[in-house]
Amino acid sequence: MAELGPINIKRFTGSLGKFGTQRSDRYRFEFVNPSPNLQAACSAAGWSVRDFIEEFDNRIQSINTPSQTVATNAIKVSGIDYEHPYQMNYEGDLTVNLLLDRDSLLRKTMTNWLNGIYPTRTGLYTYRTDYVCDAFLDILDTKGEINGQNSFFIREIFPKSVGSFNFEATSPPSLVQLPVTFSFKEFFLR
Repeated sequence: MAELGPINIKRFTGSLGKFGTQRSDRYRFEFVNPSPNLQAACSAAGWSVRDFIEEFDNRIQSINTPSQTVATNAIKVSGIDYEHPYQMNYEGDLTVNLLLDRDSLLRKTMTNWLNGIYPTRTGLYTYRTDYVCDAFLDILDTKGEINGQNSFFIREIFPKSVGSFNFEATSPPSLVQLPVTFSFKEFFLR
């Protein structure tokens, strides 16, 4: 049995060799089962759903993974309080920063999708099934392949906000990024 105590460099390098690591720059994001609203948003922006899905993935600069918690209540039976779980929560939003394209097709599509949820002309929300779709967030190995259960299947995702971006006179000029926040129902590791 390995000796416990302060960090042992041999144990540490052995762990890295056996279990490896994950890199933050190795992922793939893909919308699946595009909703009618997303299809209409792509069409109105002037491109196909397939091109949108591919460009969305290509232009992601950063993405956070969804989180999961168990909600608890303090219960006191006699003397000592203890926590008792009562509900599973899928918390937080999925925030994506996209490198904006020259013609702002990504921004137009995301804005069209968002506006399709609540058309201001009618003042009526559309049915949830008309605007949600599912997505995969795959964490890839160094060869660009999915290895093991390292991916998220995100159910019923839709845009919650399309953020603003700044134009500024800097030297050298920077590339414009568009923050988009998604809401989702739940996710599963696959």
